[in-house]
Amino acid sequence: MRRALLFGPVIRDRRHELGLSMDALCRKVVLRGKPLSKGYLSGIENSKTAPPTDAIVLKFARALDIPSERLLLLAHLDKLPAVLFDAYPA
Repeated sequence: MRRALLFGPVIRDRRHELGLSMDALCRKVVLRGKPLSKGYLSGIENSKTAPPTDAIVLKFARALDIPSERLLLLAHLDKLPAVLFDAYPA
């Protein structure tokens, strides 16, 4: 699950840069009419949970003002050949 090693810290670091609490980010990422759970966000940020679906990745991108292409790439790094993954500057 090498993609989680990059995806989660990017989410956490950007949330900190913006001064958002976990609660605040969870309220910005709404799933089926409900805010994202803090437990799920914590799992993502600490690389204990794989990156979410593309639809949720795009919600994170909007909420954190991160280019969607960057987050989608990070969420799918495991699909790249190892030589490309190793060359990607995190």
